[in-house]
Amino acid sequence: MTTAGINVLTILFLEAAWLGMTVFASCGDKGSDSGVGDGKAHVQYPGSDPWVTSCGGTTIGNVLRIPIDNVRRWFFTEVTWNDGSGATGGGVSDFFPVPYYQGDAGVPNSANDNQQRRGVPDIAGNASANSGYLISVQGTSTSFGGTSAVAPLYAGLIAVINARMGRPTGFLNNTLYVLGGEGGVFNDINDGTSNAFNGVPGYTSGTGWDACTGWGSINGQALLEALRVVTVRVRIDNIRDLVPGTPEQMALVQTNARVKMGDLRTPRDDTYLTPFDDGNFESFEKAFYLVRTISIDIEIWRNTSQEVKHGQVETINGQRYIVFGPNEKYPVPPDWDRLTPVQQAEFSTIIITPTVSPGMVERFTLNYDLRTHQISGDITGSAGQQIHAPDPINPFTPEIWFTISQT
Repeated sequence: MTTAGINVLTILFLEAAWLGMTVFASCGDKGSDSGVGDGKAHVQYPGSDPWVTSCGGTTIGNVLRIPIDNVRRWFFTEVTWNDGSGATGGGVSDFFPVPYYQGDAGVPNSANDNQQRRGVPDIAGNASANSGYLISVQGTSTSFGGTSAVAPLYAGLIAVINARMGRPTGFLNNTLYVLGGEGGVFNDINDGTSNAFNGVPGYTSGTGWDACTGWGSINGQALLEALRVVTVRVRIDNIRDLVPGTPEQMALVQTNARVKMGDLRTPRDDTYLTPFDDGNFESFEKAFYLVRTISIDIEIWRNTSQEVKHGQVETINGQRYIVFGPNEKYPVPPDWDRLTPVQQAEFSTIIITPTVSPGMVERFTLNYDLRTHQISGDITGSAGQQIHAPDPINPFTPEIWFTISQT
């Protein structure tokens, strides 16, 4: 592939990403040599394109089918593919720099020039002919393998996920690298096997992402759950009940609540809730993508050195005033005699609020883990989850809601 050809194709793959298309490509079946035979390590294009999801290879074995709860379930081991039938491609590109989503993945330096660039594969799947795919050709069944089978395997998975979600998954790599550090979505291949092939130094599989098997193979159900959009509703009740004090002291309490976004794909965007006079807050609802934790911070600003002044109505030079001290007086409103005693008491009371210092702030936090459904933090509360009925736009959308209160 010429440089000019790569420059044309990478623009097309970028446009596909913009259009919400997911593109998979094989990583090669000849290990680090990649079938070139010049003694150097190579990766294959278009799998090495940063806008393509590169698919490496594994081998499965020890397959067991065990009945559990009257359902037969499959169990097997999965290791790096490097056997007599071939070896997974993988390594470091000579052309593309490290893409933004791989910045924290730990891409190794190239075995050729010790430079760090785009690493492949991104994911892996069963590719060995020894554990391959049974294909029937003109009535004859034969087992085939190769990473060229892994790419369509995952293309089929994404097609099913898209149909279930009612929307395209789109460019996948950014999502994969966000989820990679979370656990649960991938079967990590970390057996320490290298894809060295034909005398060419290779790259070794290890914990997390590596330039041999990527993040490992995908758990399709876990990926579906991670990709769903979650709608979060929050209601906070009577949080000020935690703060002791007289009614006059409570009048000085200023309560703020904010919901921190747990969306790992976007910068943090705190949302502030509007408090009401009774200590409650407005309900809050927002949709999140790739959410892991919803965090709610509540701040209670309280002044312990407040001063309350009560004035007296006095007549001075024929004019009635509300007098709070020798040098502090205010004219009585024209309709004073029409006011109720409670209204008159409000006019004749002044609460002096000095500047609030950091020591006068009480903070409370609640965290809700969307994976474990566990609540932690300083605030007690309850949470629940339900699945909406299917709709054309976003079927089967999980919805989380909170009711938080101090008792």
